[in-house]
Amino acid sequence: PMHWAVQELLEDCLMEQWIRLDGDLVVIRYRFSYQGKEAHPAHHQEMPAVFVDAKMENLVSYQGEKSWTGEPLTSEKPGWPNAYRDCPEEWAGYFGSDGRGVAVHFPGTKRITCYRFAGPAGPTGAGCSYFAPIRTIAIGPGFKLDYVIHLTIGTAAEARQRFSATRSAKPSTTNP
Repeated sequence: PMHWAVQELLEDCLMEQWIRLDGDLVVIRYRFSYQGKEAHPAHHQEMPAVFVDAKMENLVSYQGEKSWTGEPLTSEKPGWPNAYRDCPEEWAGYFGSDGRGVAVHFPGTKRITCYRFAGPAGPTGAGCSYFAPIRTIAIGPGFKLDYVIHLTIGTAAEARQRFSATRSAKPSTTNP
């Protein structure tokens, strides 16, 4: 892992991941372990950061008060700089003008930070659409965190249906 703000490797941290396919979902299990001796104060942690091409400009999530009841989704085009959104259904995704995109379900996390930078799109451009589920976590000696996300492609309705089906699965803090 790297501390991006100061461009330093974090040699007292270990990040692991396990990836598997489950039908239309990619299931990614993460483990973060801290072997250092210093106690770090609580800060937002991206779990994980999601970057997609700027052509996927519509951030879609559910922002109401009746999660998983089929209530309408919210679609917006975030700007710059970062903003915060509540995501009671614990998922969000970016979708293009054709209605298709990439969505991530992040069990146990109900808030995201997001932005969209509409610079040149594509692999050599600087444009991107970004969101990250965030948790505020203090990290100290012996700290270990396991969590799971689900990733899918398709329409927002397809993503919501697939993520709804995962709600009876193992909790996001189980070991791989």
